[in-house]
Amino acid sequence: MYEQEIISFITLYVDFENSAIRNKFEKDLITITKADQPMGIEQAIQEELKRQAREEGLAIGIEQGIEKGEAMRDEELLKNAVPELFQMGLDAQRIASILSLSLEDVQNVIDQLREG
Repeated sequence: MYEQEIISFITLYVDFENSAIRNKFEKDLITITKADQPMGIEQAIQEELKRQAREEGLAIGIEQGIEKGEAMRDEELLKNAVPELFQMGLDAQRIASILSLSLEDVQNVIDQLREG
């Protein structure tokens, strides 16, 4: 997780005047980053940033998908299950508890059923 920060620090603050040391560092960097081909320090940093961005994007996408799925589930429950449970004689509090919905949303559906 902190590889990027360490690599950036070394790149910025360590002077590689000796080419043998720089080459050794780059070889070690290939091992650390598990690169398939040799790359420079800057390229390795860019690759690590891209990898982190992909992971963050995937996590955000998964989270958004879960939220959308939960919203769709709630809509379906409000549309179908709430009226059915209300007709069976259950009150808003009990329905909200059973279906893990907000009491306010359940009460709104029940109010609409009573009006229409």
